Amino acid sequence: MPLRFHKKPVIWISSIAILIVILLSVAFLWFTSHHHQNEKYKTEKAKLNKIFDSINSIYWKDINKSLLLSNQAIDFSKKIGDSNAFAHALFYKSVCYFYLGREDSTLLLYNQVHKISERLHNDTLTAKIKNGIANYYWRKDNYYQAMIYFTDALNISERLDDKKITGMVLNGLGIINKSLENYDIAITHLEKSKKIFSELNQPHTVAIANLNIANCYMGKKDYARAYLYLQNALKTFLRLKDSVQINGTFINLGNACKNLKNTSEALKYYNLALDYSKRIKNQEMLSTSLLNIGIIYLDANKIELSNDFLKKSLDISANIGSKSGEMNALLSLSDNEQKKGDVALSYDYYKRYIQVKDSFINGDTRKKIAELQWKYDFQKKEYETALIQKKYELKKRQYLSLILLFILSIITLLVIGRNINKTVKLKGLENKYLQNKIEADEKINTLEKLRYQAEIEAKNKELTTSSLQLVNKNEILSDISAMIDNFFKAKSMDEISYSSLKKVIKENQNLDKDWKQFKELFEKVHVDFFSKLKTNCPDLTESELRLCAYIKINLRAKEIARILNLSADSVKVFRHRLRKKLNLPPETSIEDFVRTI
Repeated sequence: MPLRFHKKPVIWISSIAILIVILLSVAFLWFTSHHHQNEKYKTEKAKLNKIFDSINSIYWKDINKSLLLSNQAIDFSKKIGDSNAFAHALFYKSVCYFYLGREDSTLLLYNQVHKISERLHNDTLTAKIKNGIANYYWRKDNYYQAMIYFTDALNISERLDDKKITGMVLNGLGIINKSLENYDIAITHLEKSKKIFSELNQPHTVAIANLNIANCYMGKKDYARAYLYLQNALKTFLRLKDSVQINGTFINLGNACKNLKNTSEALKYYNLALDYSKRIKNQEMLSTSLLNIGIIYLDANKIELSNDFLKKSLDISANIGSKSGEMNALLSLSDNEQKKGDVALSYDYYKRYIQVKDSFINGDTRKKIAELQWKYDFQKKEYETALIQKKYELKKRQYLSLILLFILSIITLLVIGRNINKTVKLKGLENKYLQNKIEADEKINTLEKLRYQAEIEAKNKELTTSSLQLVNKNEILSDISAMIDNFFKAKSMDEISYSSLKKVIKENQNLDKDWKQFKELFEKVHVDFFSKLKTNCPDLTESELRLCAYIKINLRAKEIARILNLSADSVKVFRHRLRKKLNLPPETSIEDFVRTI
């Protein structure tokens, strides 16, 4: 008996036809979606390139604006999923942090970009990052590590024949050798760098090379030649209106003229630097200018006039936390008082100089410990990111498997189906499956949001508890301090014991240290809170940022007053000033505004 495959071959043909139509529809939808994504990617990529061009043209003119643009570039690159663009945007942000003196954050970002660039095999970016890390170590006076990274960067840039990066690295090698007093080697590197940037028609970097060459000749005590290079650099900086470099060049010209024994000319340049510092509101350069003028008057035996400038320099250095500025001012004030014959006051200034120097060394040690902690935290973060990526890849594979299984099920049902009615039923099953999947995804998303919200609330409670513990600690220490004062007044305690106990209490009542601990914990919970606040209102002080943080975790005015050691009325005044700075409308409370950050 002959075999028969099907009683109704027409049903087979219709089933196959329906399958072909479905497959063609899926292909069409995929092509349309992919084409749309490509068009969108091109648009976003064009916007991103425009941001990068803006950063390249203004980074040395307006660092804060460059930082803002870098953050925008990071958001754009994440949006379009461009890893190379993300790494470049992060690199620009790290450069901004370097120029702003945020050294610990700089190293953290540099290391992050370094790992990404190596994973992407982006040698150009790797060379830039190694050059950046080398500059970081140079600023830290770790010349050995700086030389290693500069050498690596030079090898890569020369292999790639990238003139711009080679010029940057040669400039860095010149600065390192200048710091090591290898002035001839430094000048050789810097002249090569200058030649490269001249060929690339980059006058700003040529001027910086001239400035560094001038500093080498200053080290060689060839002040006349240093003066000529400084004049060339100054002409370019004035033409490009680079206020920071103009200011620094004025100070260097003052130093050159002073060493050339041209005191009046030196004083002229120092005064120009003083005016520029005030105009651009650069407190560090203002302090340096005042110090140099004070030293000029010290050499001229104009003691009282010298003291006025040196004391102003000392106050500014203390306010901005410049330990080196404080040390220089205190040492010069000590010399002044010695010339006047006031040995006691001279000794007092010198003793303060030693104390600042000791604290500077201890501060440096603490920074190194902090750097190790940053590295540990960064590695931990990387590990967590890798786990999230693995979970994402696993879910992606599961989703693809489900899609393939679903398609195979449809094909099987179509092949064994006997009529069109069965196909309609399968379509109903498909819709039901998709509906159930959507509902399941919605439930998962809701649970994830609830879990995240609960974590944030728990962290906020931890922050609040930490803050109130600090308040109680400081109140207890204040009570103990008052008791010690009473014992001392009643002569129930000797002066040595009294001084020792007061010192211990003062060290443990360090509000700045308490704030630093609180801030580190706060930033782990509310990431980028302070940077977003500063973006909205760059004029906010550290105290105002601190008030915003306490409001964010729902502390009451009385609790904030106790933490800040202020009266409740003072906190009200503080809040009123903060409202004016934030430019809030009357109907918006500070609490509502802070919750939106």
